[in-house]
Formats: sequence, structure tokens, C-alpha cells
Amino acid sequence: MVRHGFDGNALVRITPHNSDTNSDAYRPEQFGSKIILEKLIRRDGSGEYRLRDENSVFLVSKLRKDVEAMKDHLNIQTENPCALLDQDSAKLFLKGDPKDKYKFFLQATELDKILATFSSIDEETRNIAESTLTQEKVKLAALEAAMKEKEKQWQEAQSVGEMESELADMQAQLEWVTVNEKEEQVAKVEKRIAEKKCDANKAATKHAQTKMEVERLESRLSALTILLEESNQRMEKFNDCKAELKSKIRVIRGPLHQKMSEMTQLIESAKRETQHLARLRHALTNKVEMHETLLLKLGSADLQNRLHQIRRELAQTQQSITDAELRINGTSEEAEELEDRHSHCLRLIREAKTDIRNTHRCLSALKNRKTDCLAAYGKNISRLQQLIHAHLDRFFAPPIGPLGMYVTLPKEFMRFAKSIEVAFKGALNNYLVINGQDKKMLDDLKRQACCYQREAEVIIAQRTGSRYQNLNIAAGELGSHAICNILKVENDEVFNALIDVCNAESKLLFDSRETAERSILHGSSGKFQMERFVSEVYLANGDKLLVRGGNLAYIANKAGRRRPIICEDLDSEIKELEKLLDGQQHNLRELCCQESQLRLERDDLHRFVTQEKMRLDKLSHRYHQQYTELQVSEDEFSDLQQEYTLDTTLNAKEAKLEAEMDDPQRDATEISKHIISMKTNEIISQRQAEASQASADQLQQRVSSLRDSCEVQEKIALQACPRPAHILARNAYEKRMNQIQRQRARVHHSLNGLSLSELKNDMELKATKHKAKKANYDKFHQNLLQIQSMLKERKLTWDRLRTAISRRTSIEFSKYMGYNNFVGKLKFRHDQQRLEITVLQNDKGATSASQMIDMKELSGGERSYAQISLLLALGKRSECPFRIMDEFDVFMDAVNRDMTIQLLADAAKNEDKKQFILVTPNSLRYNTLVRIC
Repeated sequence: MVRHGFDGNALVRITPHNSDTNSDAYRPEQFGSKIILEKLIRRDGSGEYRLRDENSVFLVSKLRKDVEAMKDHLNIQTENPCALLDQDSAKLFLKGDPKDKYKFFLQATELDKILATFSSIDEETRNIAESTLTQEKVKLAALEAAMKEKEKQWQEAQSVGEMESELADMQAQLEWVTVNEKEEQVAKVEKRIAEKKCDANKAATKHAQTKMEVERLESRLSALTILLEESNQRMEKFNDCKAELKSKIRVIRGPLHQKMSEMTQLIESAKRETQHLARLRHALTNKVEMHETLLLKLGSADLQNRLHQIRRELAQTQQSITDAELRINGTSEEAEELEDRHSHCLRLIREAKTDIRNTHRCLSALKNRKTDCLAAYGKNISRLQQLIHAHLDRFFAPPIGPLGMYVTLPKEFMRFAKSIEVAFKGALNNYLVINGQDKKMLDDLKRQACCYQREAEVIIAQRTGSRYQNLNIAAGELGSHAICNILKVENDEVFNALIDVCNAESKLLFDSRETAERSILHGSSGKFQMERFVSEVYLANGDKLLVRGGNLAYIANKAGRRRPIICEDLDSEIKELEKLLDGQQHNLRELCCQESQLRLERDDLHRFVTQEKMRLDKLSHRYHQQYTELQVSEDEFSDLQQEYTLDTTLNAKEAKLEAEMDDPQRDATEISKHIISMKTNEIISQRQAEASQASADQLQQRVSSLRDSCEVQEKIALQACPRPAHILARNAYEKRMNQIQRQRARVHHSLNGLSLSELKNDMELKATKHKAKKANYDKFHQNLLQIQSMLKERKLTWDRLRTAISRRTSIEFSKYMGYNNFVGKLKFRHDQQRLEITVLQNDKGATSASQMIDMKELSGGERSYAQISLLLALGKRSECPFRIMDEFDVFMDAVNRDMTIQLLADAAKNEDKKQFILVTPNSLRYNTLVRIC
């Protein structure tokens, strides 16, 4: 026990037997034949339960609910004063009034629990009847009123159905109005088609007449053409002589070539040739006068030499321009490539500068964190640590924390850092104190340091001074995967806290899910079990595996990404970042040098391209000047050659031919004009006929389309209704439909805008809801009445059971009292909740009836004996496996004490399935029936 001067904790151990040979055993596969129940009581007042197996090795549970479940399974009634009689219950029995004794009777027989259950059920049913049932009744009445209202509206809305029927008929007849309109359109179009066909026939007749007249004129023109051809034959020799001259004139004098070609086609251009010959005669006179002067110029060779020189210079300039363009094109491609390399280099420089800034920022953050090692546990932890050191004398023992400062993860297991922090659930940020006063002091310091609510939480744990031994760790190779065996913990108290709070011995770490399942699981799906002493398994990424109800659960880690506290190596990270920074700066310098070289090359290339372009512009200007000068010289030379090759004999021949061709030419000209006029009329009449025919074809297509549309519309109309005998105009139908719609709108307004179908659906819905609600209400009310009836029946059964138990208890009590020369009687007044105990003492040597006395007239020992007798009598009605009595013989004299012990020993022998435990300060060594513990 906890005593003065002892630093440890109290440990109370109880070992109930758990026979695993029958079905009454409690979880024999876990506990075995014995159940070891431990109660740990710490010096600070806290405590906990521990359930262990028969070998006291495997810790099955620490939960209070498992302890309660064991008590219920084994029927251990710790609240029953008959099963566990302490001093307070004994005083209440000895000194209490009849009402207290009756209450004691109800507790011992557990009738009070049944009565409390009945009272709770009665109160709950009464509340349901007063609240829920009343509310449901009000809702049912509201639904019934709404249903009647809808039925009334339905009766009023019957006229809407007639209106909708008439409106549907109107809409169906309106489809036939559309059919009638389309038929009228077809008739109009057919009438237009007939008119267009008549116009086309007239135009065709006119075209035929015009064509005949054109043919007559063409025959006459052909005769004239024959005459002109004979004249043309005579001119062939003349044309042969003029062939060379015509070729030159065609090149130099374009209009002259055109006029000469028109002479071969006298029908079309006789007039223009005559006018041109007149102009030639006038020009010939002027040219003959200049003949002698031009012959002198023709003999000079300066003009030809000048032309050759200009052509040579022009060819040279053209070659220079071509070479310059080739150089510029090649330079442009090189400039584009150089520009791309320069842009890429600038982009790399910008990225390198960004990386250097990011590295500088990370390096500064790591250096700041190195100066403040507590920053990883929270921004206010440093301030809290300073306050703790300043007020260290106010603590019973110095607080230990944060726990993560004493925990180290080896490098070979660094991949499990995230998993360990997930398994510990923030316990590495906590502090350890030894009692509640230190926790209160540390909470005050946390408020002064402005710590958050979840920051620097406090754990109360006693300081044992040594590390836990004989931990419940999985056997074999699985033990090396336990978190407690992987971590290096410097402080023993921190190690013990992680075992108690986080169960670090039963949580294992694995690299992959397949390895974990193969190592820890056995059984089939739905009956999975983990290996012994294994509660949870964590993977490297923080995911968790555990077994629930025989099924394997896989819980993914969804926590945000952050730097793990347990594996921070700031020095190595700072060295790596400094090395990375040096490499980045060296790369930046190389990129800057490369960029400067590329920029110089780009500028040189740009200057070269600019110079070449300026030279190309000068060459182009020079080429245009030389080309213009060459054209002028060639024109001048060609004019001279043409003018001096003319032969004056052509004038006489041309005059003779003109005289022969005047009369046929005039006739041909008139006929040609007439033919042109007639052909124009022919073309106009032909186009009119074609236009009329095309219009007729278009109208025919439109008629076909209208007929198809009419047939489709007629099918639609037939689906709506048969064709009426008389079809009115569209406006008549629309006027009537508007009247019906206005009438229907007035009715709908009175019906809140609902249509007849919607109103009917709403009415049916209301009726369905009312029917369902009424059925639910009736069923609910019937169930409530049935529950009340069943409760009443069970209360009657409880009354009969209470009467039977009280009768048997009185008989047993009288039997036990007779062992001490008493006749006892229990008077149960159930209506008044009273239990009166009457004892009849037999006077020795008396011959008459014994004298009746009250219990208060008995001595203390006699009253204690009566108490034991009543407890044994009540014990007959209880099935608890234990009977414990604390200081039952304190007020007894020696005679009553011996008789009581003898009575208890006989009762224990008769009830060999129960265990009797008697706690007394007096000695029982002389009694052979009692085993002393």
C-alpha cells in the first residue's frame, strides 16, 4: 500500500478463477483459467485497471469497460450489500429505520434495479404520449383539413376540365386551318406556274423567228465574204512582202500590228483599218522629208556601242545584288540562331538567380532555426522554456520537455520519421510533470508565453528513476520493428512516458504493406488476428494497418506535408545548402560570361547585316537607273530601224486594194450591224425564255415542297382530330381560344395557379399522406398501448416475485435465528416500503409462551447475529459467486461470535459454489473450518 516515506505506487491484485472447461468462462482464449485483475493506485491519487492473463505476462486491457464486462459475465455484484457488506452498509442495517431496511432488502435482491427500469420505461412512454403522440395527432388533423380543402377545390375545378377539352378541340382544328392555308398557297403557286409557262412559250416563238432572220443575213454575209476572200488572195503577195516589216512593226508599234491583223478580218474591222491607213499616209509624208537626215544618224555606230555598254553594266549590277541578297539571307539565319541562344542564356541566368535567392532564403531559415533549436516545437516554446527556468524553484520536480529533445532516430531508420510522428500523435511536443500542482503551474506559464491550446500539452507521470523492463513486445524478429526498439531515448522518464501514453512497444514499423501483412497477420478474411502484443502497424509514408472485428483496416495518412521534428539534422542540411549555393553561383558566373560573348557576337552580326542592307539599297538604286537608261536607248534605236526600212511602194498597192474592197466592205459592214442587232434580240428572247422556264421550275419545286409540308401537316392534323366539315378562319379560332384561356386563367387564379391535373395529383398526394400518417399514428398508438400493457403485466409479475422472495427470506431468517434460541420474523409492508424485524426470545426454564421484544432491546452481539442471519437469508436469493463481509463480529460477545462463525461456516459448506470472504480484526485460528489468509 502507499505509505509514508515510500515513493512507489500501490498495486492491488485479485485473481478470480476462470474455468475454461465450460461455456461460463470469460474470454478463455485470452485469459486462460485465471483472470488477474490489478488496480494501480499512484501517490497523486490517479489510478488505472489492468487485466492480465493467467501467467501475468500479457496485458489484455486497461479499459474500465472490460472490467465491467467481466463483472457482468461472472455476476459479481459489487453494489449488492448482500454480496459485499462494508461497514457503512452494516451501520445502515443496524441503526436504520424500517424504510432503510426495506431499501436494503430491495438492493440485496436487485429488485430495485428492475423497479427503476420499469419507472424509466413508464416515464418515457408517458412523455411520448404527452409530446410525440399529441404532435402527431395535431399533424394528422392538419393533413385531414388540407385533404378536405383540396377535395373542395377539385369539385370547384371540374369546369376547368371542360374548358381544357374545348381548348384541345380548338387547337386540333387549328391544325386543319394550317392545312387549308397551305393548300391555298399551293393553288396560288400553280396559277403562277401556268402564267410563267405561257410567257416561256411566247419567248420561244419570238426566239425562233429571230433565229431565222439571223440565218438569212448570215447567208448573205457569207457571199460577201467570198468576194472579200478573193481580194484577200490578191493581197497575199503583198502580205508576203510585208511579213518582215509587220513583225518589226508589231514589236515596236503595237497599234500598227493590231491594225494589220484587223485587215485580215475585214468583216469586223474594215472601218478601223481605213482610218489607220489614212494616218499612215500622213505619217509617210513626214518621214520621207526626214529620210536624208536620219540616214546620216543610221550610219553612226555610237548608239549601238552605248547599248552594249549599258547592258553589260546592268548585268554586273544584277549579279552584285544577287550576291548581296545571298549573304544577307545566310546572315539572317545565323542571327536568328544567335538570338535564340542569347534568349536561352538569359532565361537560364534568371532561373539561376531565382534558385540562388531560394537557396539563400532556406539557408537563412536553417541558420535561424539552428540558433533556436526549440523553434521546431512551436514559435512560443523558447519563451516557455525561459519561463520554466526562471520559475524552476516553484516546481516539485523540474518539468521534462519537449519530449522530442530527448528522442533520436538513427540514420538507417530515417525513412520512418513521418510514421513515428503519426503514431505518437504530437506527444513529442509534450512536457512531463509529476503531479497536478506542477501541471497547474506549467499551464500558467503557457498562458504567459501565449502558447496555443494544443501546443506544449502536459502529461502527469511519476518519476521512477529507471526504465521499464520486461515490456510486452512481440516475439522473434517482430520485436526489432517495435518503435521503442528503433528510437534512441536518452531520458528514462521520457521512455516510460512514451510506453504509457503512446504504447510504443505494441506499434510496429514496416517498409511495405505486403511485408507487414505477411509478418503480423494470420487467419482468413473476416477472422484476421494480429500477432500477440501487436496493436498497430505503420508504413514509411505514415499509413496505418490494424484489425477491427476480424477485418483488416487500412488508414491512409492525410496529414499535411511538414518537416519532421524527430529527424532534423540542421548542420548537414546547412552544409548541403552551402555546397549547393557555391555550385549555383559558379554556374551563374559561367552563364554571365557566355551571355556577354553571345551579346558581342550578336552586335557584330547586326552591324554586318546593316552594312549589307545599305550596300544592297545602293545597288538596287543603281540597277533601276541603268535599266531605265537601257529602255530609253532601246526604244530610240528601234524607232530608227523601223522608220528607215519603210518602202514607199506600199502606198500605191494599198490604194489599189482599198479601191477594190470599198463596195464589198460597205455591204459587209451594214450586214454585220444588222446581224449584231438581230443576234442581240435573239439572245434577249432566249434569256427571257430561260428565265421564265427557271422561274417555272423554281415554282414547281416550291409547289412540291408545299405539297410535302401540307401532307405532313395533314398527318399531324389527322392525329389530332378528323377533318371538320367547315373550317373557319384562323382569327375566329384564335379569338375563341383567347376567350377560353381567359376563363381558365380566372379559374386557375382562384386555384393558386394549379392546373386540373396538378390539382388532382395534389389532392391524391394529400390523401396518400393522410392515409400514411394515420396508419403510422394508429400503429404508433397501438405499440404504445401494447408497451403500457406489457409494462403493467411485468409490474404484476414483479409484485408476485417480490412477495415470493419476501416470504422465502422470512422463512430462512427464522431458521437461522432458531440456531441461537431465537425465533425471528420479517414483516414486509410493501405498500409503505417498510421492513420490520421482530425477534421472539425463548426464556430458559419457562413453561409459558416466550416474551416478544424489539430489536433495539437486543444487545450489540445479538443484533449483529440477526444481521448475519438476514444476510444469509437474502444470500439464498442471489447468485453472486462472492460473499464478502467486513468486520461482521465487531460488536459480538464470544458466545454470539462462535455461533455466528459456525453459522457462516455451515452456510459456506451448503453453498460450495460460492466463495465466502470474512474480514475481522479478531482471531479465527482456533476454528478449523476457516482458512486464514
